[in-house]
Amino acid sequence: MIRVLLADDDPDVLTALSDLLSAEVDISVIGSAGDGPAALELARTLRPDAAVVDVRMPGGGPSLVRALADLIPGICVVGLSAQSQETSRQAMLHAGASAYLVKGDRGLDLAATLRCASASGRT
Repeated sequence: MIRVLLADDDPDVLTALSDLLSAEVDISVIGSAGDGPAALELARTLRPDAAVVDVRMPGGGPSLVRALADLIPGICVVGLSAQSQETSRQAMLHAGASAYLVKGDRGLDLAATLRCASASGRT
């Protein structure tokens, strides 16, 4: 079971992601946060296997990826953004994210990405 923490400042996105992932038998959403500090506090308590992090939310992005990796070595972090900017993608991957997905992409398969990134052991 992959235990996932969701972090996005849009409550509708959090609900949609939670609903999407809750349909998966091998993925459990264990918490959600609307900003980086709240996500980090939940991560301290819940110790997730993976986190989905909004690139542009307050306290999110690369700094949250690094903080999560420092807190939980081996955590799988998937960056999620509304925009497909290469600079944002590179910054997230350089910070240690395992993957970078764009909200609304037709080929978006968050569950498959979490499975693949978690299995690879990358942070």
